[in-house]
Parts: sequence; structure tokens; C-alpha cells
Amino acid sequence: MSKSNRPEPSSDLWDLVLDMDWPRVVQHARSEPQDADFREGHWHETPLYLACQHDPPVEALWAVIEAHPESVQITSRENYDLPIHIACRYQADTPILEALLKDYPKTATESTKWGWTPIMILWDFRENEMNHATTVSLNDNDKFWNKVLVVLRAAARFHSTNIDHFDGICFSKVNGADSKASDADNSKKIPSILAAGQEERIFFVHAAVSLGAQGCPIEVLSYAMEKYPKQVFQRDQRGHLPLHVAIQKISWSKHKRRRLKPKEKTFLSCLLKAYPGSARERIYSDHDRYPLQSAVANGHTWLHGVQDIFLAAPEVLF
Repeated sequence: MSKSNRPEPSSDLWDLVLDMDWPRVVQHARSEPQDADFREGHWHETPLYLACQHDPPVEALWAVIEAHPESVQITSRENYDLPIHIACRYQADTPILEALLKDYPKTATESTKWGWTPIMILWDFRENEMNHATTVSLNDNDKFWNKVLVVLRAAARFHSTNIDHFDGICFSKVNGADSKASDADNSKKIPSILAAGQEERIFFVHAAVSLGAQGCPIEVLSYAMEKYPKQVFQRDQRGHLPLHVAIQKISWSKHKRRRLKPKEKTFLSCLLKAYPGSARERIYSDHDRYPLQSAVANGHTWLHGVQDIFLAAPEVLF
């Protein structure tokens, strides 16, 4: 049935979700899929958005998503938050987060009206015992950290499939040093880098850094660096080290009322401490500039990170 010939969506599915009658939600979503496109009058919320507030069985969530896949991208009217934001706020289980991010990984990078990304919400609404933790450990609350990795994996997937330009260059590690591969090798190497499902090819550290200091807690970045320490020294599909990602221009939500200056000092200090030599690694996609040059060009300031980059490689001035 074409979209123009589909019946107008009713509130029946919404009401079933509100009642948390999950067996009937599954049945109704499959028999009347148009109702998954219903928008509640005042807040403009969909049945999927509402379901994420009530800890649904994953089967019920999948039924609603399959009835209207685009609903994972529909925001509420007031705060412009997505279903993934709500699921993170209510600390939904890992299968719920995976279902919401499976086909639309970009939503892992989206922010609300007030600039909250899913990973920031997940962190701020974590369990009480973690709220009072002063240190981060790989062994602390594995269930929570698995959720963090689900969101970071989706962010990494989005960035790996959203490459603006590649310039015919493939990057690899040879004896610990980065090297440019010839064009003849690109056709063989690029697919292996971009292949989905290969954990070692998912750049979790780069994904955390790409969210910016305003969109990713420093504790999450520290966790990713502790779990995947080699990625601090690795270039991603764009040929960028994590430091290179951190000094790029920060993109903010179109819904935000003002643009903030980049304040990535915490990220830059953390990355430079782990790999001081990254300040000397050229950025191939940015006219072979050094990080110091690129950071200044992208609007970063002395007190908010440029000083740290300069002190790590002062000879760049010459």
C-alpha cells in the first residue's frame, strides 16, 4: 500500500503503549502499522517515544520500530529529544539501545535543544552507586559500560560511513608508524577498515572525542582509552588521530540558542598525556598541517587547549 493510500494514524497504538499492554502493542503494530506514525497533540511524541519511557520488552519495541522505522528520528516538540535520548535517560537495557541505533546510528551523535547527547544523558542518569564514584574502572558496573559502548559503536559507525573526502589515501600502521598506502592498495584495504561487525575496526576513542567535551564526559573518554589503548595511536578512516578529531571545529545542535567556543582542554590534555607525539603528527586531510596550526585555524584558544598542544611540540612554530 502506498503512503498516500494508508489510513490516517489513530491513537490506538499510543493508548496501548500508555497502558503498557505489550502483547497487544506487538499485535496492533503489526496489523495497523500506520498508527506508529501517530503524534501526540501537545508534545508531538510518537508511540515509540512513549514506549522508551516505560521499559518495554524488546519484542514490543521492535514491533513499533518495524511499523514506522523513521520514528527513531522524530523529536519531541519542546526539547527536540529523540527516542534514544529518552531510552538513555531511563537507563534502558542494552537490547533497547541497540534496536534504536541499528539503522540510524547518526542519532547517537544528535543533541537535544539544550545540547545533551545520548552518551551525556546516559552518564548523568546512571545508577546512584556510580554517581558517587571518584574513579573509573573497567570492572565497575559492566552492564552500564556495555551501554556506553553500544552508543559509542553507533557514533563510530556513523562517522565511518559519513566520510566527506578520502583523497585516495589509505592509512595503516607499519612498525608503529603511520604510512600512506598506494592507490593500488586502497581497493583492498578500505573495505576491511570499513567492514561492520569487526570490533577491532571500530574506533571507540575517536567516536568519544568526536562528540566533544560538551557532549561526552571525560570519564567516558578515559574508559574508552583504558579499554582500547592502542586507538590513541591509530588513525581512523579519515586518517585522523584522536587528537586531530578533538581540534576540529565543533558542530552544535541547530536547536541551540547560541554557539559556544570550543573548550576541549580536558580532552586535549588527556590525549596528549597518553601520546605526546601526536602533536607532531601531520593532518593529511588538512593540507598536511600540524595540530597546532589546525587548532588555531579552527578557533581553539590558548587557554582552552592550544597551550597544551604548543608545549607538547613547540618546534612546530619553526
